[in-house]
Amino acid sequence: TGAPWTKGVTKDEVGGSVIIGGHKKKAEKVLQYLSRMYMPRQNYHSLENDFLINYWSQGKDILGVSHFGDLVPETIWLGEDYEVTVSELTDQRISFKLNKYQNNISDEKTKENIIRLKATLRARAEKEIIRKIRAIRDHLRNPNQDPLTSLDVIFQEKNKGVQKVIGAFDPVKDLLSIERLKGWRKKRIS
Repeated sequence: TGAPWTKGVTKDEVGGSVIIGGHKKKAEKVLQYLSRMYMPRQNYHSLENDFLINYWSQGKDILGVSHFGDLVPETIWLGEDYEVTVSELTDQRISFKLNKYQNNISDEKTKENIIRLKATLRARAEKEIIRKIRAIRDHLRNPNQDPLTSLDVIFQEKNKGVQKVIGAFDPVKDLLSIERLKGWRKKRIS
């Protein structure tokens, strides 16, 4: 429900954000059902502090974003422990904002913790994305793989040690298959 923003923080971020109209009403609708919402920083700055404090007091957050690519670590699911870290980040951020805008207190320790949590989430997300890209690459490089294999199977963590032991017997297994095929052909021809 927005148009690509022609400006970005840097030239490689052009189109990474959108400007939306009616953002206050949209925020009200979204936060009826969800605990956090993201919007372009330009729209976020036009919201009144009382409006924001009301949602922060309810444990809900609106976040102004300059590039939506930065949100990937906060919007993907990588398991329960990862979600606990996302919830901790959200709680810390709300606490920081309430103290800053309602009580005029800037807590540097909480700010540093927010930065640390964001870095932790980003590192874990990048590690998982790289693992999945490598799994797809390995699957595509192997000509013996079924082309209709599901992503769940492709992304399964494999025990590399067991694969190597089993892999050592593959030439013998292939040779036996070839010999059986030759024997089957001989029986069929006779």
